[in-house]
Amino acid sequence: PFGWPDAGPWTTGCTVVDARTPSTQVTIGTGTVVGIGSFLTAEGPGIEIGRDVLVGALVRVLDSDFHDLHPDRRMSGVARKAKVTIEDNVLLGEGVTVLKGVRVGRASVVGAGSVITSDIPPGVVAAGILLVSDFFVFSWRYQLQADTTLVPAGALAAAAVIEAVRSRRAAVA
Repeated sequence: PFGWPDAGPWTTGCTVVDARTPSTQVTIGTGTVVGIGSFLTAEGPGIEIGRDVLVGALVRVLDSDFHDLHPDRRMSGVARKAKVTIEDNVLLGEGVTVLKGVRVGRASVVGAGSVITSDIPPGVVAAGILLVSDFFVFSWRYQLQADTTLVPAGALAAAAVIEAVRSRRAAVA
């Protein structure tokens, strides 16, 4: 299930499946293909990938932050962990990152380079990244409608992030 069977000279490289504790599980369903250079890394509740999933090259799926996010506890704190579930017949494009606690719904497509931080409903096309800094917020998600028109969604999520950044600034000031 690792690498594309007819990829010719592009089949060199490795894919890492890393279950870091004896109780952690990474499960991959039948018919699933994982592209080269991908990392499936779990140290907590695990990663579950359904049947007939296509995982592009250089994809990262992580069930943990792997360290505490607070600056004073990064080396000694406890990482947040949550199970990742990728349902049947999903396509994850090249370079996608799926973060802890995410469920990608059945038959969805995630565009190349996307960073998935929250659940993707079944049967949608989702692409983009959510980047938060003091100066820039960008969020883009499309949902495939019955007439095959791509409709932007997630503007409310972007507005919520902007408000959270403003609240944080006010608390620090």
